[in-house]
Amino acid sequence: MGVFDEVVFFPGITDVPKNQRDTFIRTQRGEVQSSLRQSLSSLKETFPKEFGKISPIEDPEELEDVLEDIRKALSSQTRPSDKSDVLLPPGVAEFVLLTGGTNPDVDATFGLPTIAGGAHLKGYGEGWASIEMDFDEEIDETGEDFAFYVCVDSTTKSFGEVVIDGAKGLGKFKKVADSFEEFLGLFAEFMTGDFKGSSGDEDLKAAVEDWYFRFVE
Repeated sequence: MGVFDEVVFFPGITDVPKNQRDTFIRTQRGEVQSSLRQSLSSLKETFPKEFGKISPIEDPEELEDVLEDIRKALSSQTRPSDKSDVLLPPGVAEFVLLTGGTNPDVDATFGLPTIAGGAHLKGYGEGWASIEMDFDEEIDETGEDFAFYVCVDSTTKSFGEVVIDGAKGLGKFKKVADSFEEFLGLFAEFMTGDFKGSSGDEDLKAAVEDWYFRFVE
């Protein structure tokens, strides 16, 4: 798909001869998808009601529109400098592709994370897209104070990294994962473990609170 040449940046591809880049991309995509599918499968197996319908975008051409929407959501104030561009990490693009047709059950207490607009993280850098958690607001009393972000500035060493802001934008950022696929793995591990083992709203509230605080303490 041409969109992966235009919108998605694979670290290390500039070191690969042009006649080998197609093979490089296919290999990298395969590795990323394997990691994401493993996490998605564990979520689906553990929560068959909530995620009985994890499904990819059926028409690959629709992926381009979705990814462009994410890029456009990064306003001029949050984009990197003119010398660089907003390009999406492979893990983000593959996650959107694999889950783009997914909707949680109407009674579900959570859904999959979503990639939303961008932010200029004061004291940390530019070119970051937010990762929004989809817990039911009745059990997520902590999310208003925290936010996850993935770096989409391909000119930086932080490209693809996920961080958490634990102080309402005051600049107290901590690295969470080296990639989005690693982040999703952490989320799946938490959901199939501590979250699944909780019973009742109070236990779920405590579990969700721990999900955020484990990264900032």
